[in-house]
Amino acid sequence: MLSRDRYDAYWQAAQGPREHDFLLDLRHEQQQDLGHGLVFTTAREGSGLTALALVLQRWVQHLLGVKVRITPHSRIDDGQWRWHVGLDADSTALLNDLYEGREVDEARHAQLLSLFTLRFEDDADALPEMAGRPVHLALSRTVDDRIRLKPQNLLINLPLARSA
Repeated sequence: MLSRDRYDAYWQAAQGPREHDFLLDLRHEQQQDLGHGLVFTTAREGSGLTALALVLQRWVQHLLGVKVRITPHSRIDDGQWRWHVGLDADSTALLNDLYEGREVDEARHAQLLSLFTLRFEDDADALPEMAGRPVHLALSRTVDDRIRLKPQNLLINLPLARSA
């Protein structure tokens, strides 16, 4: 598993023939069964989702010249939800259905790996109606347990005040 404490091992492996032996842990939370029906859930400190969010932030800044802050979340608590971007085709469809109030079955909801919140560091970079408002992002796995991340969706679908 790729993590901070395995940093050196990753770079050593990258020099050898087995360069793809590491996985990025995208679990958002971890649960501990305390017995007697009690389950303790905590956010994972070393989640790869934080690293992925940082990569996406830097990608947007590099390609669009726009500074954003992206943070992983486990749910959308936004009574004034105005904008979302799916980071893959399944997430786009899922977010569209949730936004429009359509029912989402449990199996499809279980495909969701993470939600993210994107905020513009300078409100002038966003459409006026999005100033100070979050853009919700989602990442899902496919029904065959693959991740087909399409970060270009961010470039095309962000509510930018100007064209990039």
